[in-house]
Amino acid sequence: MSVLTVLVTGASRGLGLELCRQHAQRGHKVFACCRTPADAHALNQLHLDVLPLDVTSDESATALAAKLDETHVALDILYNNAGVALNRKANMEDVNTDLWAEFLNTNVLGPARVLKACIPALRRAENGKFKVVNISSSLGSIGRLADGVPVDLPATDVVYRSSKAALNMSTACTAVDLRKTDPNAVVVAVHPGWVDTDMGSRRGNNDGLPEVKPPLNVEESISGVIATVMAATTKESGTFLDFAGGADLVRVPW
Repeated sequence: MSVLTVLVTGASRGLGLELCRQHAQRGHKVFACCRTPADAHALNQLHLDVLPLDVTSDESATALAAKLDETHVALDILYNNAGVALNRKANMEDVNTDLWAEFLNTNVLGPARVLKACIPALRRAENGKFKVVNISSSLGSIGRLADGVPVDLPATDVVYRSSKAALNMSTACTAVDLRKTDPNAVVVAVHPGWVDTDMGSRRGNNDGLPEVKPPLNVEESISGVIATVMAATTKESGTFLDFAGGADLVRVPW
């Protein structure tokens, strides 16, 4: 098995932490990025290369780019995992537009900043074979929304849903762009499932909706995510994949 070099954003907890753990267990070189490395106690116990990164900051992304360039890092996989979720009702008639803008800045512009920072390192991958993985959500699927969703689920959250739908479009556009310049690149959005993490759980929200424990643990989710990513080829570039399919590469409707 070849030793891959991966970079994970939002690595201090939840899905990002588990991505780092499972890739490290496979013997891969891992760059783990989070806002405040000194406070990332669980992450630091993995003894990886931990780098500071605020995905909402152009300056922070530029500093990451400089760090990767000065050490001539060649990245095989970039995981744009850092994100925010609301997990409560956010209907159009009472939506907080300032909050909406913050979500778009983190969930859409954040991955764009990170990709811009990392593209030189990705292009140093052997034979230009690199993968960009945007951790999305089926809640961003317009197709699934059109099929109908229960009103007591966080699917009523237009803020989060729209940010992931925008990330999905960004994924598709990036795949088209890189197909011209980097024909061996693979760019995919991946739905990790509804996972029992701090971000994924509906607990303590006073919005009239019931508390719900997500059905998946992080180990199950990330095992499927990694299997999906490892199996994805240029044929899948520009698609939206479901973690549950693993190496079978099951697509989620846009």
